[in-house]
Amino acid sequence: MTKSVPASRTIRSNSGIVWLVVVAAIVAFLLGDLILRGTLDQLMRIAPWLLLIVWTVWALAVHPRVIADREGVEVINPLRTYRFGWGEVAELSLRWQIAFRLTGERIIAAWAVPVSRSSRARVSQPADREVEILQELREQAAAAVGQQLSVRWNVLPIAGFLLLLICGVVTSF
Repeated sequence: MTKSVPASRTIRSNSGIVWLVVVAAIVAFLLGDLILRGTLDQLMRIAPWLLLIVWTVWALAVHPRVIADREGVEVINPLRTYRFGWGEVAELSLRWQIAFRLTGERIIAAWAVPVSRSSRARVSQPADREVEILQELREQAAAAVGQQLSVRWNVLPIAGFLLLLICGVVTSF
C-alpha cells in the first residue's frame, strides 16, 4: 500500500534540533552564572564566544534543509542554497547524506539528512523513507522542463557568524 505524497515536503535533521536545545541550555546556564557571579567585563568578553557556539550549531545542524515540491528541489546547506527543477535530476542516492546527481554530472549533497550506514547489515532509516518520498515527487513532477540550477550564498548564517566573531575579537582586548 502506497502512502500519499504531499505536494511539498521539508526534510530536516531532528537530531540537529536536539543538539541545538542541549547546547543552548548549557550556554544559557553559563551566561546566567556569569551574570549572577561575574562582572560586566567578564560578560562582555565571554558572551560572544558562547553565542558563537550556539550560532554555529544552528548553522550546521538546524538551518540545513531540503524543500521539495512538484516543480523542483531547494537544498539549503550551511553556506549555499541550490535550487533546481526535477528535470535536472539524473539520480537520487544515499551516501553519508541525500545526494542529487544532476544531468551535468554535478553532485549536490544535502546536509539536512545525515545517514549512518552499518558496515554489517543494512538497517532501514528515516532517510530511506525521505528518498522514497522525493522519488515519488520526482515521478509526479510536471514535464521535464524545469528550473535550471541556481546557486546563492546563505547570507544569514555567514553574517551572524562573522558578527559574533568580530564581537568576540573586539571585546577580547
